Amino acid sequence: MELEALRAIMDEVDRELCACFQRRMEVVARIGALKRTKGLDVLDRDREREKLGELVRLVTPEMAPHVTRLYELLFEMSREYQENLPQEGRP
Repeated sequence: MELEALRAIMDEVDRELCACFQRRMEVVARIGALKRTKGLDVLDRDREREKLGELVRLVTPEMAPHVTRLYELLFEMSREYQENLPQEGRP
């Protein structure tokens, strides 16, 4: 396969990733709002650890460290996003 064809495939994958990321962050916002109303902490280390274990099992062993790194970053971004959500009644 030629470079341009591979790049076209990569571009499509990137569009799919961005759509999934947008959807994920919309759910993150809803979870953050719910946690706030219930007085729960944004950080749930046990949940993150459990989820990371599940995700690593979905990929090949050589991809595991990369998935770990990706999701640790996603978890960090998600927590930051939740912490910065506007509070009800505040801009």
